[in-house]
Amino acid sequence: MTHIDHLGPATGMPQSLVTDILQDGSGYVWIATRDGLARFDGTRAVIFKDTPTGGAGLPSNRIGKLGIDSLGNLICNVEGTCWGFDRTALRFTAIVQQPNKASDYYRVPSDVARRIAAMPEFRGIEHTVYLRDSQGGYWVSSKRGVDRVSFDRRRAVPKR
Repeated sequence: MTHIDHLGPATGMPQSLVTDILQDGSGYVWIATRDGLARFDGTRAVIFKDTPTGGAGLPSNRIGKLGIDSLGNLICNVEGTCWGFDRTALRFTAIVQQPNKASDYYRVPSDVARRIAAMPEFRGIEHTVYLRDSQGGYWVSSKRGVDRVSFDRRRAVPKR
């Protein structure tokens, strides 16, 4: 049985334009948007942005590709520069040395991508299948926003 969970304003998403999605070792799903970084806990998204007063100095809140460093913190591409996001302190930090490129967690099997593309919700619209989470769901972004497609009824991530 296929089930789709839609993330939108009701779940705390800042906007629908998504540039990357990954899941960390704690089960949180991190969503890069053009208006900040969102952490989804299975129920609600919390948004992290730089602020003009007392911020980290990000060039903008347009978060691009994401990665995870050896300590489990996020690496965020922001307008061509790398920034860290400390998951404990919940703040952005400058990165002096460029990290290694992200691994193959972006790869989704082509048969799954075709199965999702054939669904009425995604047929005929541009979309990207970003990853398979640890519970077996697939994270998809499109002009509709962010969706988690599950071919069974398991939760997106553990509730915190």
